Amino acid sequence: MSGRLTEVDHAVLTTGETFIHSTTFHDYLGAVRIRYRLHLTMVDGRPVVD
Repeated sequence: MSGRLTEVDHAVLTTGETFIHSTTFHDYLGAVRIRYRLHLTMVDGRPVVD
């Protein structure tokens, strides 16, 4: 079985105590394609949804 795995992580921490983390994950194994994406924003230790 052959395939290709890629993952990108990006994290930002601002002076206003805002933390932003983004992860993109791709797994390509022949005919199977798996994609995963996560974006998390936290302000003062609490998740923020916008």
